[in-house]
Amino acid sequence: MDNVDHLGFLLQLCELELIEREKRAAERRLKAARFPNPKTLDTFDFTAQPSLNRLLVTELMRCAYLDNRESVILIGNPGTGKTHIATALAVEACGRGKRVRFWKVTELITHLIEVREERQLARMKSQLAKLDLLVLDKLGYVPTSKLGAELLFEVISTAYEPDRNQQPALQKLDGGRRQELPTPGRPSPSAAGQKMTRSCSQKENQHVLIVGDAIQRPCETFGIGLAGR
Repeated sequence: MDNVDHLGFLLQLCELELIEREKRAAERRLKAARFPNPKTLDTFDFTAQPSLNRLLVTELMRCAYLDNRESVILIGNPGTGKTHIATALAVEACGRGKRVRFWKVTELITHLIEVREERQLARMKSQLAKLDLLVLDKLGYVPTSKLGAELLFEVISTAYEPDRNQQPALQKLDGGRRQELPTPGRPSPSAAGQKMTRSCSQKENQHVLIVGDAIQRPCETFGIGLAGR
């Protein structure tokens, strides 16, 4: 009897240790994702966006789209909660053991240009390829250079390459009014941006969520992307 109690106690200790390890691992994944403001679906006000397909959002929280290599696109005007939903999906993915990284697009483009100048671009792409989920926030909301647009397009298009075993993508599209205006001595990124937008919007195996009312006149390139492998 004492021996059984002793074994039971050891088993309980092992179970507690496993729980604690998973908790620490989940905390590390959340930290590595670098969310500027972690959010959950519990705090999203669906009554403010009655047109949003709540059933689909709930289904996506199961993260099956990651295992199925499917993409998710969120379309809507600024301030309608697309970032909130995208972040909630990404936080849930972290909780399910997925490797996630949140990037504001302007920061990602700046980083891509910097590592390119340092001849570390291949290494950066390799790091991105290891992710299960890539979140791209405010795509096209701020104008960028032609080089920046091309580097970003390369990252997103690579995520769609099935023969490279890369992750599919979830896109959040903002219907904003800001547009890129060419300036002297600076090439316009519109061609690369339009190519990227068409590539994202014409892919198969995608879930589309429209957040808010009718979209205003869109800018040339826009969006948030989540990419899952």
